Amino acid sequence: MPLFPSDLWDCYSAVRNNTPRTNNAVEGWHNAFARTVAIVHPSLEKLVSKIQKEQDIGRLKIEKLLAGEAPPTKRKRYRDLDERLLTVVNDYENRDIPSHLRGCCHNITL
Repeated sequence: MPLFPSDLWDCYSAVRNNTPRTNNAVEGWHNAFARTVAIVHPSLEKLVSKIQKEQDIGRLKIEKLLAGEAPPTKRKRYRDLDERLLTVVNDYENRDIPSHLRGCCHNITL
């Protein structure tokens, strides 16, 4: 019996809906924010100031999206990977399970 139910780790719907399959964006934000703070144990005042600055940046990004500016695009390598993986997932009905899994594995690197 798996530790977590399959709907928590299964990426099928994420691939079909073109939503993130990883938390890399969150980790990237966290690393960037940590570099912005640049102190392991900042004072409360400094931390609040950095959080307010980050909030302002977030609001600016939202306003740009509302104004019609396109969100940043993924690197071509990752766009191509997403497209290939979607092709494999959309062809699920025409493949046996081992072929489907091999197709997915060819598009996933660890």
